[in-house]
Amino acid sequence: MRFAIVIVSSCLMALAAGQPLDQTTMLSLHTAARSALGLSPATWSAALEASATAAINVCPTGHTTGAGTIENLAWGWPTYTTTQAFDDWLDEKAHYTLATQTCAPGQVCDHYANIVSAALSQPG
Repeated sequence: MRFAIVIVSSCLMALAAGQPLDQTTMLSLHTAARSALGLSPATWSAALEASATAAINVCPTGHTTGAGTIENLAWGWPTYTTTQAFDDWLDEKAHYTLATQTCAPGQVCDHYANIVSAALSQPG
C-alpha cells in the first residue's frame, strides 16, 4: 500500500507571498534525499498539492490529515524558504537509524522518516 506525504511548507511565507511552496525545489530535495539511500525518486501529486494549498490558506497549527495521508509541517517567517524547511527535516537524520527504522529516545525523527520511507514517495 502506498501513502503520500503532504508538505505544508511555511504557511506564513506562502500567505505573505501569495504563493504555494516551491514544487520544483521540494521534489528535487525529496528525490536527492531518497536517491542517496538508493530509494526510488519522488513523484509529485497534484491532488496532495491541492490539499496542502487548502491547508496553507488556513495556516493550521497542527496536523490536519485524514487516513492514508501524512504531513510534514514547517512554519516560519516570510523569509523561511522551502529549502530551509526541508533542511530542518533532514537534520533529524542524525537521530534516525534507517536499518531498523527507529528514532533515538527523546528525539524527533518523523519528518525525516517520512521523506525516506519506501512507502511514502509522493509529496504534494
